[in-house]
Amino acid sequence: MSRSISDITLVQGLLAFLPNLTGNALLFVVSLGVMAWLSPLLTVVALAVGPALWWLALRSRRDLFPANWAAQQQAGVLAGDVEAAVSGVRVVKGFGQEDRELARVDGGARTLFGARMRVVRFTAHYNPLLQAVPALGQVGVLALGGWLALRGSITLGTFLAFVTYLAVLVSPVRQLAAVLTIGQQARAGVERVLEVIDAHPTMVSGSAPLPAGPLTVELDDVTFGHDAGRPVLAGVSLRIEPGETLALVGSSGSGKSSVVSLLPRFYDATAGAVRVGGVDVRELDTGALRAALGVVFEDSFLFSDTVRANIAFGRPDATDEEVRAAARAAQADGFIAALPHGYDTVVGEQGLTLSGGQRQRV
Repeated sequence: MSRSISDITLVQGLLAFLPNLTGNALLFVVSLGVMAWLSPLLTVVALAVGPALWWLALRSRRDLFPANWAAQQQAGVLAGDVEAAVSGVRVVKGFGQEDRELARVDGGARTLFGARMRVVRFTAHYNPLLQAVPALGQVGVLALGGWLALRGSITLGTFLAFVTYLAVLVSPVRQLAAVLTIGQQARAGVERVLEVIDAHPTMVSGSAPLPAGPLTVELDDVTFGHDAGRPVLAGVSLRIEPGETLALVGSSGSGKSSVVSLLPRFYDATAGAVRVGGVDVRELDTGALRAALGVVFEDSFLFSDTVRANIAFGRPDATDEEVRAAARAAQADGFIAALPHGYDTVVGEQGLTLSGGQRQRV
């Protein structure tokens, strides 16, 4: 959540400077060309501050980037803490742990405040220097140019024209210095966003179509574990014929949910094969496979949408009659009809306006 909000906000702040920066870059080049034509010596003096600006930019990069990275990481931690506290508000209140959660969020906020203040201190240290250095070039030009004009080495008109163009040049240079600071702040956000964009799925969908007709489900010597070296399933084999009902019974952690998770390829077996209709699920088109499966999860998650949209989530093109038929089959039609707007009632975030049993039925 932090990457999609605060990190992108930093990137947007940098992008907002780019249109003006392009125009100022052109202004910089034109002004510099005219200044070099008017007086090469004074141009060299004006550009003498360039190495100092470059050195300050490198120093600011060394300090600002890690400080911003740490602040963005802490912002992500705090966002996760807040989301967990809000999502689990019933659990928090049920166990009377409001003060504990508030203290945890407060501690995270204070840590984030400290990280942000560290960024502010670095920014306050480098920004004035980056803004002041170009002014030193102006002072040098005024001193040398005035002396040359008094000696008659350059005309007064040339001197005034040069100073005018130099004043025009200072503005884009200062903006560039500001962009250097903002760029270091945005760089941390850019790298965190790119980590998400560049992430690749660990599973690749197969291309084989799902076989037609009633299908068998088969586990052939399947081994699977969430952690390497700790298998939840070891050498499991079973075969379910079309129309057959099978119940998996076992203690918590024995792998019942893992078996179900292997069918739609939420995970892949580390050894053995899971087959549907005689075809390894790794060879099947994942979208077609999942569309053919009906899964009821242990956690009753509902989207902040209408009851109708949640029921038809797996089949967005379902007709009203099909939606109502599904609700009747789940014995949910009665309480849905009693809702303020029936099937068009918005259930709220994660369906919190419904009871636990109602969420399960939907």
